[in-house]
Amino acid sequence: MYCSSTHSTPRTLATTGGSCLAAAWTTERTWSTPRAARREVAEESGIILPDLGHKLWVRESRFHYKGRDHHRIEHVFLSRTPSTTPQAPLKPTENEKTGLIERRWWSATELRHCQDDLLPDNLAELLDDLLTGCLNGTPLTLIS
Repeated sequence: MYCSSTHSTPRTLATTGGSCLAAAWTTERTWSTPRAARREVAEESGIILPDLGHKLWVRESRFHYKGRDHHRIEHVFLSRTPSTTPQAPLKPTENEKTGLIERRWWSATELRHCQDDLLPDNLAELLDDLLTGCLNGTPLTLIS
């Protein structure tokens, strides 16, 4: 989870990591969504994942940021790692460096009691569903 400021408001966002998969990468078949997800985990946490578990959800959002309208589609996967010790150097983007307040692992209890805005806003409930075995089939579709 990452806590970051939005710069345009005094609010703090808590969100999962991730970034962009450009359309050119998918049309060239150079990158796939799972490969891009593993790359992002390595760049943002330093953890090298040999593979991913099943896809939990796809979230579509539209928002205005830094003077531009954005349309984002996120693919969120389940992954497990034996260690949270970074195995590779972090590679934050300039945008991530600018707004990043904190990068850390959160317990389910901490997430449930978080006072910051969560993305997605029902992230704590989604984690509870995952922990109770309710998110082990078809990926959910989330729109916000």
